[in-house]
Amino acid sequence: MKQESQIWPEWAAALYDRLGQLGPEFTVRFQDANVTIPASTQLKTLQTPWKVNGTIKVSLP
Repeated sequence: MKQESQIWPEWAAALYDRLGQLGPEFTVRFQDANVTIPASTQLKTLQTPWKVNGTIKVSLP
């Protein structure tokens, strides 16, 4: 079985560290944001398009 890349976990950890620099809570607002979400970390994988409208509030522990 082919092992999946470790890039996603590293990216997520770096993002968490970076977001922590903004403070314990922050808000992000989206309007007509199109995001493509991969099904896995493999190079050729199915992708699902998402459309995001609204506000996301993030609270870090």
